[in-house]
Amino acid sequence: SGALCAGHGLSFGPAVRRVLGEIWVLGVLACGAVDSVIARIMFYVDEDSKGCLSMRDLRRSSLVHIWCSLNPSTELSAVRKFFSYDHFYVLYCTFHELDEDDDFLLHRSDLCKYQGHSISALVEARLFSQAAHSFTCQKPHHINFDDWIWFVLAYHEVTLPKALRFWFDVFDLDGDGLLRDHELEAAFESQAERLRARDGRAQSYKEFICQLGECGVCGELWVCSSDALGLPTAAAAAGISVSDLLQSPAAAAVLINCLLKAHVLKAFEDGEALHTLAEPPALERALFAGFTPFEVYAHSEYAAFTAQRYEEAAAEGPTGGTSPEGNLSD
Repeated sequence: SGALCAGHGLSFGPAVRRVLGEIWVLGVLACGAVDSVIARIMFYVDEDSKGCLSMRDLRRSSLVHIWCSLNPSTELSAVRKFFSYDHFYVLYCTFHELDEDDDFLLHRSDLCKYQGHSISALVEARLFSQAAHSFTCQKPHHINFDDWIWFVLAYHEVTLPKALRFWFDVFDLDGDGLLRDHELEAAFESQAERLRARDGRAQSYKEFICQLGECGVCGELWVCSSDALGLPTAAAAAGISVSDLLQSPAAAAVLINCLLKAHVLKAFEDGEALHTLAEPPALERALFAGFTPFEVYAHSEYAAFTAQRYEEAAAEGPTGGTSPEGNLSD
């Protein structure tokens, strides 16, 4: 992530540090702040995961425009893309909450606690096998802050091509380039086991596929056949390709979110409106028009974190309290 343009090998880490030094008060968190900006730039702009940015990448993105618009008078809360302090605050605080031993690394047992133990054992195992994405952390069974940012963005920005390719590789257990019935069933059952342990019940795989068919998701992603019971099943011979996901990102998001996130699978089983599983509700979309799913999530989390900080400061009294941002380095 140190190269700016292919063929030139120009590092833009120092440039990011200079920009942040003008619009943020970096303090002891300077390295983490710079790393978060670079990680976000690479996730969104380096669409082909080359590890560097080409001139074509720069022309196709808003990075240059946003970068040039920053100045010392920039209102931090108004910055959403790449350089947002609020987003860094959320990424750092959520990482810190899971990092119970304060070694600035997350063990796989820490990561599985994210979003209320949302991810399944299968997804956890696939993530740490690095079959879909190589970590920058060299310690086995751990991820660092850079890896954490990449995971959180992929987790929330499911409809982006990069995220769709990533989750496709996670669920493509045999690596043959197709998601077949047995792979979808394995991913579903791993998540359903979590719901059964927590709630005592969960629908069957056939019921899940049938529900997808009734909602039209199956028709968007693959041609369904019917078994002896009349329930649609993924056509094992054809399967789902990554191109199928890319051509129907909203339908793909429903499938992936259900297999990835326990609370989404539960909501789907309970009959929650289909579009809310792929994107925020209508009121939320109206309030946050132009926001990406991660930006909506970060806005909500930032409000919750800062409210918690103010409550803690109020409880400590006028001599012990500090601003929410002042507690970030604790």
